[in-house]
Amino acid sequence: MVSAYLFDFGGTLAEVTEGISISGTFGQETKDALFTRPFNKVEFANGQRELAYKHLSQANINFYEDTNRTLFKLKQDGYKLALVSNMCEIHAQKIKGLFPNFLNMFDVVTISSEVGVMKPDLAIFEHTLYELNMRSHLQINPYHAIMIGDDVACDFHSARKFGMQARL
Repeated sequence: MVSAYLFDFGGTLAEVTEGISISGTFGQETKDALFTRPFNKVEFANGQRELAYKHLSQANINFYEDTNRTLFKLKQDGYKLALVSNMCEIHAQKIKGLFPNFLNMFDVVTISSEVGVMKPDLAIFEHTLYELNMRSHLQINPYHAIMIGDDVACDFHSARKFGMQARL
């Protein structure tokens, strides 16, 4: 029996487009740092910090048409909801500023740049379920949770490895 739904953000609940490709512009090491540290703790080559900030802060966020309806229905049906996303601090701040009511639909919001670990690391799921259990005073085991995402490695295989159900 499913008690909790965990959702990825970009590519699952919303489309996030930015002016540059983080991986293509900065390389894997910088991308990993952007997704697991506060922006001011990421090291950049000369002039790259300003470029990264400019393009990341200009990201467009468009929710998919069924996102709010789906989350509202699950919440109404009594499921616990969590957001589990690999996300840089700049995008997280933008979402928090623009869509606070959206984030209030979740019992737990786990952002990789805030917790210092990103999917597919299983620690992000462990952290999220721990927070869900602490806040709801329930005992939601991994097999009572389902991860919904768009990335086979990060959202599907890692969630299954952790013991959760998963859907793309």
